[in-house]
Amino acid sequence: MSFKDAVEGLIEFPEARGRGWLAVVDELHTVSVEQLRQLATNFRIKPPAVQLPKSPIVFDYNAARSFFSDGWVSVDVTVDELRGVMPKGVVNWKAWRVGVSPKIIKAFEGGMATKVTSTDGHCFSLVEDGGNKYLASILVKRKIHVCHCQEFGEKDFCQHLLVALFHFHEAILELWGDKASPPKPSEWLESFRLAQQHPHRRTMLCNWLYYFTKECYAKLEFKAGRYKSMASIQKAIKQMEG
Repeated sequence: MSFKDAVEGLIEFPEARGRGWLAVVDELHTVSVEQLRQLATNFRIKPPAVQLPKSPIVFDYNAARSFFSDGWVSVDVTVDELRGVMPKGVVNWKAWRVGVSPKIIKAFEGGMATKVTSTDGHCFSLVEDGGNKYLASILVKRKIHVCHCQEFGEKDFCQHLLVALFHFHEAILELWGDKASPPKPSEWLESFRLAQQHPHRRTMLCNWLYYFTKECYAKLEFKAGRYKSMASIQKAIKQMEG
């Protein structure tokens, strides 16, 4: 079965089909874990082999803070509004203004169309960015992430993985589990719902992704992997385009 056939009728919002890329998702239409499982059943992508370097870089809390450390864009939203949407305790009590990371703005507003699927805990996000196509992968069970863009090669994390985190947050929260310290998965999901419904939806979702990346994903300490073969990446991209 082709990717097109696998998603037909599964992700039901007409504007996605009209844009030419089926299963194009944005900040309003994300893909649930059940939809990913159904895609994995109906569409079997051949995942590119991923390996870990001898001393892999860990994306931990400090790495996340460093990744987002290159300036913030101020927005006209109050800290109280932000606290009303984010899970309790994640917004620092010393915070006095609300900003948005330029990296997340670029991820949301850079004209990136995204196709997603998964195979055996290996979540794929095919991101079209500036005429190029990048395969950002999150191997949930192995706690590895990887992309083949220049930014990932330099920093072991990238904006394409940010896009993937956004769309795969439910799968990541399953790994986080209810045994984790607060916020619980249910609190992150409720926060996401509130952010989607807020009058300043884009600002709230950008902040949600920032806090989710730093306070949840980074604490799982995924390692930066490497694809073994560019040919296998291109093969997977071609499969998802079909």
